Parts: sequence; structure tokens; C-alpha cells
Amino acid sequence: MAIAFSSTFAFGQQFAKVSIVNLIAEPKKYHNKSVRVIGASQIAFEGSEVCLSKDDLLFQISSNCLYLKFDIKTDNLTSFNGKYVLIEGVFDAKDKGHGSLNSGTIKEVTRYYLWEDRD
Repeated sequence: MAIAFSSTFAFGQQFAKVSIVNLIAEPKKYHNKSVRVIGASQIAFEGSEVCLSKDDLLFQISSNCLYLKFDIKTDNLTSFNGKYVLIEGVFDAKDKGHGSLNSGTIKEVTRYYLWEDRD
């Protein structure tokens, strides 16, 4: 099952394929750049994030996670909670998410795709 949406997607837009580790280690390098990451994710009120691993979600190690900001309703995305997803959006190194708990934000998300059950 995949959910991809394009409310703000520009055809041909290029995304830097980067790990969450790189975004955390070199935030200035990727600030305001379009990025594609894969990580364990959850959608929750004031707590949507993508993390390095499922353990980071489980044990709430927020410094290993990036906050997620969507321009659309996310109710239908909660079925992916706790699973690995591919996400495309714009990285904001200055925005640390709700409560400043995360290591950055991916905003203007244009793609949220279930990764672990893909064929």
C-alpha cells in the first residue's frame, strides 16, 4: 500500500537522497533543500516525526528524529505508524519541532510512501 500525494509537488523536482544521520550531522548543508529520507515514522497530534529506527520511536529518542509538517490532513496516514516510510519534503534545520525536541523538520511534505512492505 502506498500513499503519494502532490498538493505542492512540482513535476521534475529534484530531491537529495540523504540519510537522517546526514541531516542531523550536517544540518546547514541541507537547510531549505528538497530531501528524500527513509525512516520509522509516526503521525500524531503535535508529534509527527520520522526517526532513524523503530527503537527511536518506541523509546522516544527525539534527537534521532525529524519533525514532520504536512500541508494536508494526515488522518489516513496513521496506518503507517511504527513502519518505515519514504518521505520527500523540504528540510528546515532551524525548526526543531513541537517543544524543540527534534533535530530539524521536514516541511512541505509532498510524498509519504510505505517503504517496508513494498514489492
